Parts: sequence; structure tokens; C-alpha cells
Amino acid sequence: MRKKFTKGVSFKKVFSVFVIGCVFGSIYERLLHLTLHHKYESRDTLIYGPFNKVYGLGAAALVLCLGKENEKRSFFKTFFYASLIGGLVEYLEGIKLDKIFNVEFWNYDHKTLNIDG
Repeated sequence: MRKKFTKGVSFKKVFSVFVIGCVFGSIYERLLHLTLHHKYESRDTLIYGPFNKVYGLGAAALVLCLGKENEKRSFFKTFFYASLIGGLVEYLEGIKLDKIFNVEFWNYDHKTLNIDG
């Protein structure tokens, strides 16, 4: 019987998801900006290269928090929990960047229901 890669959580798996999330999040954000604004803009953050650590942290947090007993959870509960986790990761990362590095990478002041911009 072969072992499933997706069975269980380990540092190697979570780190792999983090790196994949960083890269694909960065690519997604660049393509989205190019599509919406018709110009290329580097969307890199504090990590050099095509990495956006907010996406990586979000992906890793989702694996760690939602990975267990996923088959027993309904789609709507998974969607709700994933939304909460993603929002919390982005909010905490924004606070950290503001307080430690005194930078603001994003601002949602103009959006409805924003929390602290």
C-alpha cells in the first residue's frame, strides 16, 4: 500500500504550500493588475523575487487550520472558515507591516466594511 502525500501534515508540506502560495499569489496579482490597469507593475513585497508572503502565509494557515477532518466539514463551513482565516492573516500582516516597518502595502479605506483601512 502506497502512502498518500496529502495524508497528514508536516513541516515539509506546509513549507511547500507556503512557497507555492507565495509564487502563484504574486503571479496572480501581477496578471490581475495587468488585466485591470493595462500596465505591468511589480507586486513584490519584503521578499526579493516573485514572492508575496501574504499569499504564502494564507495558504499555510489554511492547510494548518482546515486540513484535518476536511471530509467531515460541509462546503459552506469550509468556505466560511477559509474566509475568516484569510482575512485574519491579511489583517495581522497589515498591522505587523505598519507597526514594525512603518509601511502600508494596501489600504481598503474606500471599501465598504473595511476594518482599520
